[in-house]
Amino acid sequence: MTRMSDSKRRAFGKRLRKAREAKGLDLKAVALEASISPQTLRRWEAGKTEPINFCVGIRVISLLHPVDPYWLISGRNQPRPVRHAQSKEN
Repeated sequence: MTRMSDSKRRAFGKRLRKAREAKGLDLKAVALEASISPQTLRRWEAGKTEPINFCVGIRVISLLHPVDPYWLISGRNQPRPVRHAQSKEN
């Protein structure tokens, strides 16, 4: 797997924190829900490290923060909620 450059890792961390804070979610609660340590999530948000399995990390975080994973990875487009399919009632 290709690692992110320092600048991309820092930008990813900023977007990740922005998404979490926009939802009013506590870092420790999110980390525990994602089965990672709060220190790990703190390092991701600070741009010091990135998820070892980046795709899994993005998927977990995007589920906790319903934002577009493409925005988290690339920073392109504005963050927007992921739309979930609604069940049809008969």
